[in-house]
Formats: sequence, structure tokens, C-alpha cells
Amino acid sequence: MIEDPNELWEKRLNSLFAKKDKTEVEKFLDIVSIIIYMDDKCKDISDLYSIVDIDNFVKIVNLFSGRTIHFPEKKDIKDSIELALLFYYKNIQKITSYKDLKGLNIIDEKDFSSISIGKRLNKLNEQIQDKLLQAFLELEDGK
Repeated sequence: MIEDPNELWEKRLNSLFAKKDKTEVEKFLDIVSIIIYMDDKCKDISDLYSIVDIDNFVKIVNLFSGRTIHFPEKKDIKDSIELALLFYYKNIQKITSYKDLKGLNIIDEKDFSSISIGKRLNKLNEQIQDKLLQAFLELEDGK
């Protein structure tokens, strides 16, 4: 069940179901899901629990235990991926013409604005350079 149990409860859970068939484990996990869902503060985590395996769920809970996390909207993820693709093609594949970038159909033609994209790419490039500088300075401090 849990590949690398660290906590005592994880070890007990593994030993309890070590010799049980899958259907009993699934029934038990359904009960856990119901219990999690009963807590008003954990309704979203119950949805997460239903889409990841138990090992990853335990890792997520251990990593974020007691914290509130905020997930981006789907549109924000889409915009981030589009910007990353544009950055990749412009700076790594060296496609510098906005006409050629537009031709890649990364962004809907009606939403493609070379001025807006240029500003976003410049801002991203500045942030990347700042992160690299910060990493280099941390390396120097560590010497």
C-alpha cells in the first residue's frame, strides 16, 4: 500500500492490509475518503484524495500539513504554458520574428498581440535573470 512508510500509522496500515485482497483495501480507502469529506475544512482535499494514489496523497499531506495552498485557475495555467512555449521558441529555438511566433499557433490569433507578448517575455526574461543572479550569489556565499 504505502511504499516507504515513515509514520507509525503508515506502518500499521500496511501491516493491517498486507495480506488482504484489493477489494478490502478499496473499501477501507473509501471509508477514509468519507471521513476526510466529513470535515468541512477538508472537502477539497477529499477531491484530491480521490485522484491520486495513497502514497502521493500521504506525501502531499506531509508536505503541506496544516498549511493552506492556493491552486491557480485553469486559465492561469494555460497562460503560463503559452508564455513558456513562446519564451522557449524565442530564446532557445531563436525564432525572433513575432510573425513566425504567431504562425506557431501557440496563442489564438485573435489574442496574439506582439506588444503584449513582448512585454510579458521581457518581464519573464528579467525574472529568470534575477533568479540566476540570486542562485549565483547564494553559491558564492556558500564557498
